Amino acid sequence: MSSPIKRSIPNLPQDIMSNILSRLHVKYLLQFKCVSKSWLSLISNEEFIKLHLSLAISDPNTNHFRILTMSPFKSLDYESPSSFEDHVNDDSAIVDLLYPSMDEGLESNNVEIIGSCNGLICLLLCDTNKISLWNPSTRVSRDLPSLTCNFHNDCPIFNGFGYDSINNTYKVVRGTSDGIVDVFSTSGKRWRRIQGFKDISIFDEEQGVFFNGTLHWLGYNDINETKKEKTIVTLDLGQETFGVMKQPILEHDENVNFHNVGVLQGCLSLLNKGNGLYCEIWVMKEYGVISSWIKLFVLDIVDFEHSGYVDPICFTKNGELIVDNEGYQLVRYNIEKKTCQTLMNHNDGWFQQIVYIQSLVSPYGNVI
Repeated sequence: MSSPIKRSIPNLPQDIMSNILSRLHVKYLLQFKCVSKSWLSLISNEEFIKLHLSLAISDPNTNHFRILTMSPFKSLDYESPSSFEDHVNDDSAIVDLLYPSMDEGLESNNVEIIGSCNGLICLLLCDTNKISLWNPSTRVSRDLPSLTCNFHNDCPIFNGFGYDSINNTYKVVRGTSDGIVDVFSTSGKRWRRIQGFKDISIFDEEQGVFFNGTLHWLGYNDINETKKEKTIVTLDLGQETFGVMKQPILEHDENVNFHNVGVLQGCLSLLNKGNGLYCEIWVMKEYGVISSWIKLFVLDIVDFEHSGYVDPICFTKNGELIVDNEGYQLVRYNIEKKTCQTLMNHNDGWFQQIVYIQSLVSPYGNVI
């Protein structure tokens, strides 16, 4: 018998190998780490991880974004033609996820999503008031040190999570109604207190939305002792300074009821629930320029099965809108035809969701 042919790994220059591997899916790269020590070193390199993330974000052909839903933990490919009912035909359309702490009896309905950034999900474990960072693609997680609450007013009521590009670190933010704000950086080991805010307030239990290096919450700006103005409260993660940003200014504001700061089509967005019969989607076309707020489109509530509220999540590559319908359904909505396709049902009660990108980024830093 002839001996089997041994195939050696091509000895290509590292920059060429890096260029090739950085375009592959995370699940393949995790397998390729076992090929050789050199591949392990390359795939774990900080610059490679950044390159892979950058290419995944800008990839015009393959969707690297998914939606994480709770409860229970599931990962949904919202570009897939498969829906909740027939996803058995596509094993990757909806994937069950097991968060590491679930082994200790933690229920996902006792977890709140704080935010998502570059593939990391920030979770609040409600029973213990602890925060955890988790990459569902690599299954690596990190429990952060406890932040002690000494009295009621010192307990956090708003949270946020994002990336500080100036200092190359991820930051978790927790704040109180009194303007006491604590920050944890993944490059550090402990919480630290930063300069809080005055004359502004953030809505209770608000989770900050990260965009353009800044966290955003809905809140109030104190004009004087008797007058408050609804506003967007901002926190620049690099400078660690608070500010305010005006909401769209409308001529007739009797039906103005802005909710849900978000990000749509690469712009900061707001949802105006109006009189309850429709929802207006507003986007800020030029970040920081108040006059650039425009009404993108209007959603008729009657188009959806549940008439309580709709929350736009993201757009698909073909222009359809993914919508959270009252926490019971995820649907793909065709804006022109005004039709819905159910992606996921959750008839047992309200669930949370957030968009994330599949990446190699580690909650301990950039090295995995």
